Amino acid sequence: TAGRDPLHREIALGNPRTAKGQNSLTAAACDAHWIRVTWHLSRDSIDRAQSRLGTEWHRAVPVLRISRVTTSDQAAGSEAFAKDVVIDNHCNTHYLSVPQAGRAFRVQIGYLGKQGTFFSMAKSNVCYLPKPGPSQFSGESLRSEEHTSELQSPCNLVCRLLLEKK
Repeated sequence: TAGRDPLHREIALGNPRTAKGQNSLTAAACDAHWIRVTWHLSRDSIDRAQSRLGTEWHRAVPVLRISRVTTSDQAAGSEAFAKDVVIDNHCNTHYLSVPQAGRAFRVQIGYLGKQGTFFSMAKSNVCYLPKPGPSQFSGESLRSEEHTSELQSPCNLVCRLLLEKK
């Protein structure tokens, strides 16, 4: 589209078959300290972010915003900011290290302007992390073939190295 800054870090859209205007963000616990986040965004949502951020757009960075969910309901006020993680714009999957195990978290994807303006494009499900400790299952039995093949991509190098250390 004309008017796009070729140097701007756009978030990977994910599935090209995503319906116009439809976004999704899925969070799944890997273990007590890691969340796997996968997203599918529409071109329209990135255009809306550019419009909303105005002059901040050219210096905005794509981030995953992690919030602690402090109550079992999903009412307003039940979430507390935990941290923002700048993401690579070439992947649509990211592994997040979480600050506290055994808690519930929600993730948003969006752009963060240099003056602190955050434009959210999608919000995940609530992700419940297990408490740390020995699992009743071995690590090998928990890994599916699909999960193992996903770890072969360069985008998932950190998680692959962490699993190899176990």
